[in-house]
Amino acid sequence: MPYRDIAIISRTWAPLDVYLGVLTAMKIPAVHAGGGSLLDTREALDIYALVSFLTEPNDDIPLVALLRSPFFAFSDIDLHNAADDLEKGVSWWQVIKSRPEFARSVDILQNLLDARATMSSGQVVQLADTLTGYGAVIANLPHGARRSADLRGMHDLFRRLERQGRGDVFGTTRFLRELIETETEVPRPSLDSGEAVSLMTIHKAKGLEWPIVFIPDLARDMKSDSSVILVDPDIGVAFQMESDRYEKTEPAIHKLIKHRRKKRGN
Repeated sequence: MPYRDIAIISRTWAPLDVYLGVLTAMKIPAVHAGGGSLLDTREALDIYALVSFLTEPNDDIPLVALLRSPFFAFSDIDLHNAADDLEKGVSWWQVIKSRPEFARSVDILQNLLDARATMSSGQVVQLADTLTGYGAVIANLPHGARRSADLRGMHDLFRRLERQGRGDVFGTTRFLRELIETETEVPRPSLDSGEAVSLMTIHKAKGLEWPIVFIPDLARDMKSDSSVILVDPDIGVAFQMESDRYEKTEPAIHKLIKHRRKKRGN
């Protein structure tokens, strides 16, 4: 039986990465065809680090994450050596500007900082891709087709934000931070599995499209407060409201029921 006739479907996205790694190690072609949130992907986190740095260059965490990412691909050893120059009150941005091994990266980052005044966030990210070759790098990493699809998904998201009037770097960074902190799910682009085993979440599966389907982790406990509708015998019913496609508003009563459930341990 060809691999394309086999699917592994999970209630959540996280276990699929484990199965994907095992299948790949066994030389079985497999593709993460869909499911999960785009903002949980490595590519989304890399781009979030980029726009966060452009919003605040002296914030060390986004810059270090950016330097370690495929945008620049500095090793932990490179960063450890550079950390020797860190002193109280000195930022990583100041450190790398003084070290010759980071000269090209500093030039690129400075170009991007200059561009944020005249370009939308999506255009700045495209420029960063052009200057660093990020898209070509991730396409040649393991599961490159999936990575490239997620990168296209981020470009599409930025274009939608621009149409909504959130296209500047500062506005985009603030909005992405809200989406990440509220764990708002942004759907990942679907990907044709071709001749490989398909891995996806139940929500992305359209039906019995494969002769053989595995549904693991059925005994896994789900978070009790993950539902948009919560019921408490003393307080009543609470809804998590959606104001548009990517924003969720959590009323106080919804937060209160979640807190009561957490205290009760359920």
